[in-house]
Amino acid sequence: MKKILGIYGAGGQGRETLELSKIINQRTGHWENTIFIVDNPTQKCVNGISVYAYDEMKQLFGEDYSAI
Repeated sequence: MKKILGIYGAGGQGRETLELSKIINQRTGHWENTIFIVDNPTQKCVNGISVYAYDEMKQLFGEDYSAI
């Protein structure tokens, strides 16, 4: 089963990590979807990527995620 990649932080570093994860995923196809994880989300979407609080992400995706 493919997993979700959760990138902790949706700021500059998180967006840079997103770009790197896209390159990696093109080569490996490991992740089905990528999301941002933030402590107190005020937006549901950043740059077209869904944003979740950590607890919310765990409830939605169970153990089918990797976080960085």
